[in-house]
Amino acid sequence: MFKKEKYLLVITLLVTFLSIIIVNAQEVPIANSFRFPLEGDWSPLWQDFGKWNNQWNGYHLGEDVGREDADTKNYAVYPMADGIVKFADIVLGYTVIIEHKLPASDPDGDYVCSVYYHMKRPGEGGIKLTLGEVVSTDSPIGYVSGKRKDYKSLPHLHFGIRKGPYKSGKDPRTGFWYYPGYTTIKINNEVQKNPDDPTHEQILTDWFNPTADRPGFIESHIIQIEQSTIGASLYHIECSKPIAYGEKMAYLPVSVSGPADDLALMLTNPEGKMNIKFIPKTSLIDNFETRYLWMGEEPFSEGPYTLTVKTVTPEKVIYKREVWFTAPKNIQITGGEITLARKSNCYYVRDLVLKFKNDGDLPFFFERPQIVLPTPGHPLAEEQIFSLGRFIAVPSGEFKFDSRRILGDWFCYAGSSKILNATARLYKNGKIILTFPMKLTMIEE
Repeated sequence: MFKKEKYLLVITLLVTFLSIIIVNAQEVPIANSFRFPLEGDWSPLWQDFGKWNNQWNGYHLGEDVGREDADTKNYAVYPMADGIVKFADIVLGYTVIIEHKLPASDPDGDYVCSVYYHMKRPGEGGIKLTLGEVVSTDSPIGYVSGKRKDYKSLPHLHFGIRKGPYKSGKDPRTGFWYYPGYTTIKINNEVQKNPDDPTHEQILTDWFNPTADRPGFIESHIIQIEQSTIGASLYHIECSKPIAYGEKMAYLPVSVSGPADDLALMLTNPEGKMNIKFIPKTSLIDNFETRYLWMGEEPFSEGPYTLTVKTVTPEKVIYKREVWFTAPKNIQITGGEITLARKSNCYYVRDLVLKFKNDGDLPFFFERPQIVLPTPGHPLAEEQIFSLGRFIAVPSGEFKFDSRRILGDWFCYAGSSKILNATARLYKNGKIILTFPMKLTMIEE
């Protein structure tokens, strides 16, 4: 009688244990559908997948989607698919990594991991997640952070997808963990700066281009137009008379994103004649620069022209704006000052002023100006680069650019070297057109 009860007890415990295993196995969700992590209209990407970044000395391993007013609004971040939380901690803001089990029929293997950088920290408006927690696409995992300590430029979500199951530890090829924002390579505590190093390409193949690699993987590239509060009359394009068929001839301050085979861009002169017709084959935007096909022989006059963006199937006008073509103007930097506050080996931007003089008769549009600070001894980069955002220098007189965008941006580095100088750089069509040494003031805190 005693032995029989003992065996029954063992069998009962074994059945209970097997039941627990079965329940746990059922809790692992299958990622049958995917979504983009942000809701509603989303800005065209600030930084796309695979772009080289001089500050980080690596290729970008995700998509950066801007939310500049995240300091005053809550932008919920959702997991791209159902999955299990494998990492949730502070890494340039609250960072979450989710492992997703793919359907058995999926051609890309059994698992992928999605990465979300620069979210609000728990206790500061963020959501605290626990390891092993099951998440679904209908519940947020956090909110885009608006605090400068959580990102290095402007408020944005970094979204990446790494192939395979979650991996802990360091990647021996880079010296960093397996889920960085860039393909940065560090050997013997020294960051490598060669973009042609084949290791970069090896690392890139471990990742998906989040919204482009797999048609239907994430239905996020819906046509969106980045609207601006600047009046249409202030939009200008700098160009010269084309000298060859297919010459790159214009920089357009309108960001458009959409399916590569479903957009057409047209530019017509005041008489209604089409000067430019552009149907993209890869992407309509590439670092905010668009290449056009010249359709006429006469030089451009000073507008106004009409820019129209249409969908191809079905044909529908989705965007129309008046634009101007202008000749290059005499733009000068007349002054620049930057104040850094220092505490130990950490710095943050206290104040920044740039002054420009525009001798032309029309406003002049600049790409993102940059402030460059040499930082010898920094573990990742020998110079810190702060992008100030795009702006227009108005004509007649001086224009003071008093940046509030990078105030509070900070960085730290190990080493005894001090920052001794600062330089402003201005870009046009991806090329440096002006540099200016800035007055540098250092405040000890």
